[in-house]
Amino acid sequence: EPLDIETFIEVQDELSLILNDTDFRGEEAGPNATRCSRLFEIIQKKLVPFNENFEVVLALNPFLSDAVINKLIKSEFAWEEDGTTQALARVTKNPAVLRKLCKSKDNSTRYEVASNPSCPSDILEKLAKDVEISDSLWYCNNGVESFIQVAVIRNSNTPKSVIEGFLTNKYYFTEQEFVNSHGWSLVSDGGLDELRIFLLNEAKKRLNI
Repeated sequence: EPLDIETFIEVQDELSLILNDTDFRGEEAGPNATRCSRLFEIIQKKLVPFNENFEVVLALNPFLSDAVINKLIKSEFAWEEDGTTQALARVTKNPAVLRKLCKSKDNSTRYEVASNPSCPSDILEKLAKDVEISDSLWYCNNGVESFIQVAVIRNSNTPKSVIEGFLTNKYYFTEQEFVNSHGWSLVSDGGLDELRIFLLNEAKKRLNI
């Protein structure tokens, strides 16, 4: 039967329950998440062109094929609260996928890679040098905790040597370095002092100092 696309335009919550056994933009899929490859195909080919939010719903499913995942990795869909690659980076347990996503041009995606407990330690070491923020978290007024370095220092996979680097300000950066990366300033050097103190305190907690 022909698929009634209009029926699906504004029903991302209902579709998320069917597909992922969780609410729309949920943190992780529920125990009854579908493994139906045909449904994945229908969503990607038939629904996403009408509503890109469905792509985010799709990205949250843990049973996607490699072919579907590789298409999602190339997505550029994002908005204030979330995006396709951001959602994928948040929930995937596949280190190979995280290795690809850590190179994303999207700051929020790299933040989610750094937050993911399955992230390899060598990727976390690289992301410790990332001076950017999660645009999504910044939009939601998360301030200092929006920085990718905060996600790195809180990840249990982050090597001790990296934690010690935060303790000695090895990864400190200036406002100008942030501007060079981000394109414009969202923080002053004073604001970055707040970040440095935050990271120092987190490092002390991790090292039991």
